[in-house]
Amino acid sequence: MGSFKPPLDKSVGYGVVIGLGFLFAFGMILTTFILKRYNYELQTSEMFSTAGRTVKSGLVSAAVVSSWTWVSIHHRWIIRRTY
Repeated sequence: MGSFKPPLDKSVGYGVVIGLGFLFAFGMILTTFILKRYNYELQTSEMFSTAGRTVKSGLVSAAVVSSWTWVSIHHRWIIRRTY
């Protein structure tokens, strides 16, 4: 078995991650600007945390069940790895 040589340098990976992060952040800033200017939407923390109170109970239920499922699966995996 030979040693593994990655196809790209470590700095390229950091550049891609940071570059995509900046691109995503710029896209969100642009989206916020457009919504504020043309739809006259003001995004407050209350509006952000409650999604403008437009989320139906089915979506909330699905989010709760999926998060509980994720926690229970990983909790069991952590307990098995500990003992």
